Amino acid sequence: MTIIVLVLLPSVSIGVIAYGEAKKNLNLQASANLELVKQETQIKMTDSREIAEVMHAYAAANIETNISVAREKFAQACGSYAEKDGETLVCEKGLKINDALYNNDLLQNIKSVVKGESGIFVKIDDESAKKISATDVGNIYAYGYMMEPEMYQTTIVNGKSFIKYSKIGGIFATKSCTSIRNKAGETVGTLCVKIDEDKEIANLIQKYENTKFGKNGRIYVVSNLENISAGKFVVHETLKGQDGSNLSYVKEMLTKKDGVIKYSENGKTKIASYGFFEPYNWIIVAEEDDVNSGAVIAGTRNKIILNGLMFLVIAIIAGLLLAKRIVSPIKKITEAFKKISDGDLDSAMPEINTKDEIKDLADTMSMVIGALKYTRGQKK
Repeated sequence: MTIIVLVLLPSVSIGVIAYGEAKKNLNLQASANLELVKQETQIKMTDSREIAEVMHAYAAANIETNISVAREKFAQACGSYAEKDGETLVCEKGLKINDALYNNDLLQNIKSVVKGESGIFVKIDDESAKKISATDVGNIYAYGYMMEPEMYQTTIVNGKSFIKYSKIGGIFATKSCTSIRNKAGETVGTLCVKIDEDKEIANLIQKYENTKFGKNGRIYVVSNLENISAGKFVVHETLKGQDGSNLSYVKEMLTKKDGVIKYSENGKTKIASYGFFEPYNWIIVAEEDDVNSGAVIAGTRNKIILNGLMFLVIAIIAGLLLAKRIVSPIKKITEAFKKISDGDLDSAMPEINTKDEIKDLADTMSMVIGALKYTRGQKK
């Protein structure tokens, strides 16, 4: 029992000290790894947003060229001015523009060059203008569509060019408009060109879907178009097209728009850096698995306990074998001492087969007994 205790106490003490040191070191390592993951997601999110900005800037830059080309095409077909005749524009060259009354290829010719939809508005009164010719037929933006107040104020009232980026018919597009004037220099209408960015966005989405980093890092995108598709996953490995507005972490992203968040998804803890891309109303997210320091520490603890138990079992077995080797001879010698103390000098000392101090003790006691027997014989 004593040997077991002597073995057990050091084993437990060593195990506790080893676990404490391992836990401290693992916590420090986990903290460093967590910061590394955060930095990595922030870098990836920033890179992804910059890529979107570059592609959007490229698409937006084309609109200036396109509206210039459209203006030249219009001038070639119409002349330098157009007069208003009710809801019809009558060009200097005699061309009459009103899809409900006349057929012409003006806008189709413009569309073939600028690769975008075109439209022409005519001023109705001091507050409104109506679309009288359009290439995007068959939807709300076709013939009869009334001009937005902001565009009316800019082009009709102020006589200036109008450029606006927005989501039109579910597609991100840049719209650019220029005024049409009569011979007296008064604004009587507006020529508009709309360039979609669907091709650029499709390329961007594909790039995001193919972006992987870290151990399980990925890029995904959540729409933030209020009252239309806020919370919808635009890019996601498994949730693309689904509504995530009821998820707490998505709600936080939509509210804060920029930051770092920690959340659980499918039983796994995630670290994500997110940022708002205003042109598309996107929340771009770089996500990676969290460093599970608790699991690592628990695994280390279990290893220490298992190794400690193995060491303890081996030590106990070794202790028992050692006890048998030591205790048994000592017990024999003790029994012989008791007989001698009772005056029994004729009992033979037990035979000890060890080659250590116990053997020396047994031999010495044999000599003492022999001396006592000799002394007793002399007295007799």
